[in-house]
Parts: sequence; structure tokens; C-alpha cells
Amino acid sequence: MIDWYVGQRVVCINDKTEETEPGPYVVRGRIYTIRQILMEMDWNRGEETPTFILEELPINPVANWGLGYDADHFRPLRDDEVEVDEKIERIVPRKEPV
Repeated sequence: MIDWYVGQRVVCINDKTEETEPGPYVVRGRIYTIRQILMEMDWNRGEETPTFILEELPINPVANWGLGYDADHFRPLRDDEVEVDEKIERIVPRKEPV
């Protein structure tokens, strides 16, 4: 079991979605930051599972909500990947979250 936390950087490993709301959606291989963790019922599994709201995806200003993604769509960013990502960010600065 992974101990997820707000502010943690994660890598998308599964960008498949059945979402009907307009995007943007997560993209496999991209790095995201957990903004909020919600526990939501997964009726297929019969248990609550963590769902992430991500910093890099916009929050709907009218409804005040963002698309949530199950934790199994992500893995934690490894320490060696953080170093590479920081080098890239120095070359191409990260955009501020919406």
C-alpha cells in the first residue's frame, strides 16, 4: 500500500478514462502534483479508494470542482526522476496551476 499525500508528485501510468465531462484529462507519462485526496466508493471493488484532484488540471470556477482520478492511475515520482524533472524545469519552466 502506498502512503499518498497532498503535494506529492506522481507519474500517470494509465490515462484511460470513462469520464464524460470535458477535459483536460491526464496524459500517460506526465508528472502531476496531488492537490487533494478524496476517498470515494469504487462499486466494482466494493471498497473506498483514494481519488486525486491534481494541481495541473483546472478547477471549474462555477461548480468549484475538478476531475478526480483513482490512485491506480499513478505511481509516485522516484527520486532519480525528480532530479531529471528539476533539470528540465530549469530549461522549460513549469506553468502555474490554474
